[in-house]
Amino acid sequence: MAIKTFDQMAAAGEFPLIGFNAAGLGNNPYVDAIATARLDTHYFTVAPRGHQPDYIKSYAGSIGGKPFAVRLPFAGERIAILDGAGGFTLRQSYVEEIRRAIRHIHSWGGFSLLDMHNYCRWYVRASGPVSGRVVQAWNGGFALWTAIGAPDCPVNYALLARIWAAIAREFRDEPGVFGYGLMNEPHNMGSVPDGGVNVENLWTTNVQRLITAVREVDPRHFITVAGNSFASALYWPRSSDALKNLQDPGGRLLYEAHQYADKDGQGGGKWTQATDSVDYRDRVADWAPFIDWLKANGKRGIAGEFGGPDHLPGMRTYFTELHKYFDANHLLRFQWLAGPGDDDDDPNGMDRNDGTLKPNTRSLMARIGNTTTAYGPR
Repeated sequence: MAIKTFDQMAAAGEFPLIGFNAAGLGNNPYVDAIATARLDTHYFTVAPRGHQPDYIKSYAGSIGGKPFAVRLPFAGERIAILDGAGGFTLRQSYVEEIRRAIRHIHSWGGFSLLDMHNYCRWYVRASGPVSGRVVQAWNGGFALWTAIGAPDCPVNYALLARIWAAIAREFRDEPGVFGYGLMNEPHNMGSVPDGGVNVENLWTTNVQRLITAVREVDPRHFITVAGNSFASALYWPRSSDALKNLQDPGGRLLYEAHQYADKDGQGGGKWTQATDSVDYRDRVADWAPFIDWLKANGKRGIAGEFGGPDHLPGMRTYFTELHKYFDANHLLRFQWLAGPGDDDDDPNGMDRNDGTLKPNTRSLMARIGNTTTAYGPR
């Protein structure tokens, strides 16, 4: 099968339904506030490296070039070099690393969603710990997590819109680009840790200018908008209803929700007890508020993150039934987490450092290469 470009895929109405997150390029963004982060040390790529397996081949090597999708997180602090006077330049070495990943993914038939994995925040250099604030220490330096739009953050939404326009300009002609994920998991942490601003309100109020900025340079590719409360599918109507008024002149806006199947809906470190079990019916139903909201408002959406370990009672059935639910609603979905940069025992990890896949990929791998003529629900 000949591998299609994005435009050929769209013209044929063969949009991928199955994807996964390869997040290594976005690892450790706080390092960039202190020094220049280094590939293979602070962050990682799925592009070919002599010392690591071809992770993309592990997923797509047997599907003959059929389309799939990869959510490709990157760090805003790493791609945009701020000049301290309201301007910036893109870090070309990092741009090219992202480009190599996009092209490698596309060589197997995949399309990349470029995800700014910043949580509506930006790391800046600090002189030391700050009471009540999130501060990362590394190599004798400190990085303070500031909320975009807050007085102590060097990035506001006007600047972020310009950064996004520059990113879209760099990648719009790549045949393997799927679209742009404007921001990962907006959420509030409280007045003190957020520097006195309401992060979710700022996101809701300003995301339209990001859409507009991207569309001024790229009218074709998809744009995804994550909801508030960490993009929670369960709490979407309560936290993210105001996003329904967004306008996309390109007609390819997708709303992005996340939801994990542990008792707190967070995954990751919450999967610590080997005796935990999953009520698969309830956990699949956690996605219903988001999907019902999409239906009620005539919107289209994606599942940007879900995942978990295979060994817990009920988990295999959860994956099977969740995929059936997504299939019925024509939702593109991205399981977390694939590729290099995490330990073999990561509870959400989908593969090992030798490139072999874990059992929690069974349901996804049974479907990879599946397509839809249009995203839903419909």
